Amino acid sequence: MPGIVKINGQAFRITRHNYQAAANAMQKRIQQVIGDTRLATAEGIEEIAKRVYERSQELVPVDTGALRKSGFVKIEKKNGHTRAAIGYSKDGSPAYGLFVHENDEAYHAPPTQSGFLFKAVDEVAPQIPRILRDAIRRKVK
Repeated sequence: MPGIVKINGQAFRITRHNYQAAANAMQKRIQQVIGDTRLATAEGIEEIAKRVYERSQELVPVDTGALRKSGFVKIEKKNGHTRAAIGYSKDGSPAYGLFVHENDEAYHAPPTQSGFLFKAVDEVAPQIPRILRDAIRRKVK
């Protein structure tokens, strides 16, 4: 049983005499890493949502500017979980938001386009693993 155990770069020396203390220290460190990872993941989700929103703002068609102004990011934290919602026409205003997003037949001056939210998500998606990895590396020491 004697030996050294490493958890996330931190070494724990285990001997017959300090087994319980070492086990308690390891358990405490594991819980800390889990908590830090949850916080980092929440920060990563917020960063991802921000990037999707910013890109969608560049792609959303503009006539009067009402649709662009209606854009929103909502971050919800509940029971240790984080959710992000990105959208337009919150509460139905302007009423034409869904139509503009889904109408592939309408012309929009580039780079604006229909499906602007889908396109923004598609462009940010390849960055998600790196965003989450970087957030975890910053938080978990």
